[in-house]
Amino acid sequence: PYTVKSGTHLISTGNETANLCQEQPITIDEPSTIVTVEMPARSLNTYIFMIEREDTGIKENVKIEKLKNENIYNLQGQLISSNSAISAPSALPKGVYIMNGKKVMVK
Repeated sequence: PYTVKSGTHLISTGNETANLCQEQPITIDEPSTIVTVEMPARSLNTYIFMIEREDTGIKENVKIEKLKNENIYNLQGQLISSNSAISAPSALPKGVYIMNGKKVMVK
């Protein structure tokens, strides 16, 4: 579900120190949602992929203009506060909350 733009392949192929945790870049010519990489037999492999920022669903510089008269919840669905008791999101401690049905990060 993510658009991959680059990656790193960490590979260990034996017990010798020289063969432990070798790092190889994964070259991707154009960002894609499908990436195929070789996985050598009898090896321990770790793949690290860098994804497009938009795919995380986190956007910067999003502002809440006006809070509706709704409740505020934490990510576990627990009621944190009634919106009528808070004058602005900045009055909340830092964290991620559910407000008006959307995730909101308070810095």
